[in-house]
Amino acid sequence: MPINPTGPTGGAYRSEVRESLIRNLKEKVEGGGYKKYLHSMTLHKLRAFRDATIRFRFPVTALIGPNGGGKSTVLGASALIYRECTPSSFFAVSSVDQEAMKDVRVAYRLIDREKKREGEIERSVTHPKSRWNREALQRKILFFGVKRALPAGERSEFTKFRLYPDKLTEEDYAVLDSAVIEHASRILGVDLSRYSKAASKKPMIGFAGPMRHSQFHFGAGISVIIELVAHLEQLSPEDQALVLIEEIETTLHPFAVRKLVEYLVGVADRKRCQIIFTTHSEYALDPLPREAIWAARGGELVNGRLRVQDVLAIRGESDTKLVIYAEDSTAIAWIQGMMRFSGMTDEMSLVEFYPIGSHSAVVQHTEAHNQNPSKRFPAIGFVDGDTPTDVSLPDKVFRLPGSLMPEEVILDAVREGYPANLGVLTVALNRRPDEQELVRRVIESEAMGTSDMHLVFSKIGQRLGFVPEETVRLAMISAYCHTKQPEARQLSATINSHLVQNGNGTIH
Repeated sequence: MPINPTGPTGGAYRSEVRESLIRNLKEKVEGGGYKKYLHSMTLHKLRAFRDATIRFRFPVTALIGPNGGGKSTVLGASALIYRECTPSSFFAVSSVDQEAMKDVRVAYRLIDREKKREGEIERSVTHPKSRWNREALQRKILFFGVKRALPAGERSEFTKFRLYPDKLTEEDYAVLDSAVIEHASRILGVDLSRYSKAASKKPMIGFAGPMRHSQFHFGAGISVIIELVAHLEQLSPEDQALVLIEEIETTLHPFAVRKLVEYLVGVADRKRCQIIFTTHSEYALDPLPREAIWAARGGELVNGRLRVQDVLAIRGESDTKLVIYAEDSTAIAWIQGMMRFSGMTDEMSLVEFYPIGSHSAVVQHTEAHNQNPSKRFPAIGFVDGDTPTDVSLPDKVFRLPGSLMPEEVILDAVREGYPANLGVLTVALNRRPDEQELVRRVIESEAMGTSDMHLVFSKIGQRLGFVPEETVRLAMISAYCHTKQPEARQLSATINSHLVQNGNGTIH
């Protein structure tokens, strides 16, 4: 079970989704192992988007971004190429909208084995003047809009039962399907084994302790999840359906949001379907790989984890004076450690730090941020030192010290600085001062024997008595800074020169 160290609660999050399943689903997409699958989509002149491309490299995709950023636009556009979608359901065009919708074009690369037995096909949907033009394909579409969260008392199909209570009879009720009970109960943390649903459009019946009650008295999240799970469990793997969910976190506790996304990954595997959802909750991102997360903002689509508090920085709704993007949490911790060492602790409160996955994501986020005309502060990026030297880095993107990945650069400096720093490092690792030789042996062993250096701090901690990985990381970074003082001060000076020093946006 993979651990996501960047969860919103600040602690380690352990997903119930197996790493092998994540890997298999990625490989299935890459290998074209579907009969129907939307691989990519380019939006041209559709609302704020101008030639923005999104690639669906995982069968569950999260769309995150600020209000008005374009999440719902992407969600709706993904269905336009399919016959079951009526374009006006997502993009109603009134007389007021005619000019804005002129020359809209959405280009698709997709798999449809009914049309082409091997490889991809290309299609497009256009709106040249007053109507949509498309050569639509057949695919089952399920759309769950925000209306699903309406309380039972506000749903039109239940009006007669609210106004005339005697009309709610129980002759066609049955206990929920076992699969629905299993999955919905796990998502909600509630025993739904005695809940029942009618074959016709009637409110569900459930229990609060020993007391039976109708859906009029349910918590909204319970009915939303039961109905969502019931629809998804009815899918056949042969459908290879496209499932669209608007604001997945609606009515749900954050931990239920996590469980729901874990469930959706399982559905994508069992039902061989493709799922796209929008969200404002970073809890919804925790179970997903980086490839599955796309940020929509300012007419751009950027792949990589974008935390919800990041959105505030993007929109200028904080005290932020500078945004720093880096590849992962170790790179961020390293940058912060060098700033602390260089006396920039106070300045750190003016900086937002975001780990976003890869050197290309760092470049894309930094450029997109700085090109946003509404930005109120600049962004800079730091890529790892092992980024290929033939990669040309744009203005405002810099390399971290060294020519290796951060863990290796930090460890090399730690080992170089044993004579001066081993005693302090030993105490920082929660060992007694007389255990310096033990600490040295463990570091040497793991530095030489760890094949995946992303895990080296965790493995050192385990061998030293299950010292937390974060404790090891911070101790190593502190030792690095003392050994490589010029490098630490130079990087800090780079950051300081980009900080906004006054309200007029003057950058020093």
